[in-house]
Amino acid sequence: MIKTYTRELSLKELKLIKQPKISMIWWLFENFILSLVFIIGILLILGNYIHGYLKWNKDAELYMVISIVIIAFIINLKFHFSTLKDFPFPPQIPIEDIKAEITIIQSRKAVEREDPEDFGPGFYFEIKDGVKLKSIFLCGQYLYSATIPNTHIEVTRRSDTKEILDIKTKGTYFSPEKVLPPFSDEEWNSENYHEDGDILNLTLDEIKKKNTT
Repeated sequence: MIKTYTRELSLKELKLIKQPKISMIWWLFENFILSLVFIIGILLILGNYIHGYLKWNKDAELYMVISIVIIAFIINLKFHFSTLKDFPFPPQIPIEDIKAEITIIQSRKAVEREDPEDFGPGFYFEIKDGVKLKSIFLCGQYLYSATIPNTHIEVTRRSDTKEILDIKTKGTYFSPEKVLPPFSDEEWNSENYHEDGDILNLTLDEIKKKNTT
């Protein structure tokens, strides 16, 4: 069985959502300062080289340093604005419009998919959608914090980006029926692989047959 519903975000979930935004602002600030220092350093070296020829007095040196800092700040500002313009930031959705999306998965059959690198474990769970048997694929490092496979799983995601906020297991652990090999390089290159949260119109038996070696 699979069931999905939405609700308002809890205080803990709100904090989780706001945290990456604060981290991003700090990351941008750090990069701005680092590039500013780099540009000032380059301009000071160039100014010192010119100073060797012109033999400026101390007042002129002070004005030169102030001018270099101002010019460096303008160059750095223009550089960062042009970079941010093409940076793939996700669309900003008002936080009051973001909900918690909870997916409840009840299953007693699962198949494991080997992790090719360090993406986290992957599992196909057989689910019943009405009278039809389907499968849902879960994968990612967030599964390390849960006792998976489990007869009752609750996955909480952001309603906008589908980013994981929490996972809970409220049933009993059971062993997967089979362990499938990781997706091949050909499947990765052709994007013929399954992603976290994909619901497939395939039973576990059909998935196992497709992956027999």
